[in-house]
Amino acid sequence: MNLIKTIFPFLFSFLVFFGCNDNDTSPLSLEVSTADQVLRIHNGLESKVYYFIVERADAELINWAPSVDGNAPCIEPKKSVEIQFEDIQGYDNDAEEVIVYYWMAMDENGSLVPGEIQSLVVGL
Repeated sequence: MNLIKTIFPFLFSFLVFFGCNDNDTSPLSLEVSTADQVLRIHNGLESKVYYFIVERADAELINWAPSVDGNAPCIEPKKSVEIQFEDIQGYDNDAEEVIVYYWMAMDENGSLVPGEIQSLVVGL
């Protein structure tokens, strides 16, 4: 019984420590940068990524839904897009941050639907 009491805390700590990997990034990891009034997003993944960008202060004021149809902006695998600040929803000269929402298409019973939505806050 003492052996179990001694080993259990060690085993529990081991599982927690090695089971939680700080280097584990979301499968939807994008590279985002800004320069000269342009937001650049690079998709280093093997799948197409869909996105929606909004000025942070306006994010709570709008009603939107993710989409994977032909009209939804997306970034092909291993490609980049550049978006002028002035083309960002809600952007004005006082804007300090934008939120980049992004997701991949998932197959659900033979239909493509938006997957889990991720977001990044980007300083301008």
